[in-house]
Amino acid sequence: LLQVKDKTKYSGFSDINEKFFIRGCQQFYNHEKCGDLIKAIEARKKFQFDYLIYIRPDLFFSEPCGNISDYSQNKLTLGKGPDFEGHNIDHIAIIPKKYKYDFLFGKMNLIRTNTKHHFYKSEQIYWHNTPDSYEIRPIGKHEIKR
Repeated sequence: LLQVKDKTKYSGFSDINEKFFIRGCQQFYNHEKCGDLIKAIEARKKFQFDYLIYIRPDLFFSEPCGNISDYSQNKLTLGKGPDFEGHNIDHIAIIPKKYKYDFLFGKMNLIRTNTKHHFYKSEQIYWHNTPDSYEIRPIGKHEIKR
């Protein structure tokens, strides 16, 4: 939380909902750390991945996801699901390389620098850098296994 530039910009997260803001920040920080690892691999191998796949490690798939070439190179693909507005932003996403920075680093950068935008839920932070650049599609049939 010390990295949050202006906590007043996250008013929907106050009091009882602060734990959701902290969870969101942790998720975004984890994206950034994964981004650092991916950058190091790409530098070492001297190439860039065409797509990145973000996936929770506790998902169990009962149907195939299809071929990666079936997904857009021009949009983030969020997995269709029963949760928030018909998709689960924290379950699975397919990220074309043109959105790699926004997905992996943009959210924490926003939290560290934001002084003008108000957010009431983590999903708004998630979409801030790419509001019109995502689609919602089924990505295999899956469920959380705990």
